[in-house]
Amino acid sequence: LRRPCPDFAYPYGEHDQRTRQLVQSCGYERAFALWESSRRDPFAQRRLDLYRRHTPAKAVLRATFSRRFLG
Repeated sequence: LRRPCPDFAYPYGEHDQRTRQLVQSCGYERAFALWESSRRDPFAQRRLDLYRRHTPAKAVLRATFSRRFLG
């Protein structure tokens, strides 16, 4: 793509302080995790997990739920 990639998604959403520091040291601006994440830490932002098994309708419901309850 020849463009910088400022975002990182932790595999399976798992992270700890050490991995957050490593991602930051690699030059990423922010990183995304699953449920146990922080709104304040740019290297522990919340993301929604969607997989092939989720139909479009189920994906919309999950996105709506996450926005409503996770902020």
